[in-house]
Amino acid sequence: IGDYNDIKEPWVKIIFMVEPEDMPAIRKLIDNSEYADVCDFVQSAPWYYEALPKNSNKGTALIELARILDIPLKNTIAIGDNGNDVEFVFMRLEEIV
Repeated sequence: IGDYNDIKEPWVKIIFMVEPEDMPAIRKLIDNSEYADVCDFVQSAPWYYEALPKNSNKGTALIELARILDIPLKNTIAIGDNGNDVEFVFMRLEEIV
């Protein structure tokens, strides 16, 4: 347990693990906190709520990896099954449109 501002090292994500029935209360608490504008939040399982650096998600990671490896995005594929995979879908739709 600690304050977000006390984290000195670069961080990738913070995971809150709660009982599924407590998730709505946790989401409401976090969504109305001062951190709502500092981090992106996503529910990745019935019991996980993740805090990520702003604009850091699997979609942007795939775009960066494709750039590094010089692979056209049209030659990539992503498969996901939860809320933390949504950016894959939007990324592909934006590319197609």
